[in-house]
Amino acid sequence: MNQLTLILFQSQEYLKQNCGDSDSLGDTDLEPESLLCIDRVTKLRRAATQDEIDSANWFFAEYLECVAGKKGWGKEKYFQSVSKAVDRETNDILVTVSDEAFALLMLENYRDKWILRYEEACIAGGRSNTDKRIDGKYTSSVKGHTEFGGWSRKGIRRFNALCELVEADRISEMAAAAEAGFMNYMRNTEKGMAIVAKTRTGIAPDNEEEEDETGDDSAYMEPF
Repeated sequence: MNQLTLILFQSQEYLKQNCGDSDSLGDTDLEPESLLCIDRVTKLRRAATQDEIDSANWFFAEYLECVAGKKGWGKEKYFQSVSKAVDRETNDILVTVSDEAFALLMLENYRDKWILRYEEACIAGGRSNTDKRIDGKYTSSVKGHTEFGGWSRKGIRRFNALCELVEADRISEMAAAAEAGFMNYMRNTEKGMAIVAKTRTGIAPDNEEEEDETGDDSAYMEPF
């Protein structure tokens, strides 16, 4: 599978596992890209509606580790809250404000591209066949990498704005309860229950797949 489409296939699986079928949800949009609605995702800890909560859970559970690291946040998301999670050996913060803001920026920048790749992959049976380069909202293949690593000035300003959004979100009245709710959600997933059970019995959780030390998934985060 073209890994650029993996985020959307994961969102589709998330919807199947957590949102039931279309008959039970009435008019709710069950397309995977509904989870990637920027207005919903940026609610983060202030999510109030079920759609917003679903998007926030997906962001923290599935997507954030692409920036914050699979071996760090990817493992500790079952045991520590997002904003307070630290490395057990070094005590380094696992998810910084910048991590959250950059993950949101990447999502906003490449959302339309990922959705197109996903749709193509669905038609082609799991693989996107197009070689066409698609510009991001704040990046362009024409501009290259000469200025701000390929990001436009508008993109830099948007990143700064997202940092402010995340900072405010982390200290909002809903933040503590939302993070506790998310950790509870993670522990009650099938994988979460298995990991927690193994930890309680002193058995180290198995690594189901090879993970990058930094969490830098270039397939997710290619510049253009």
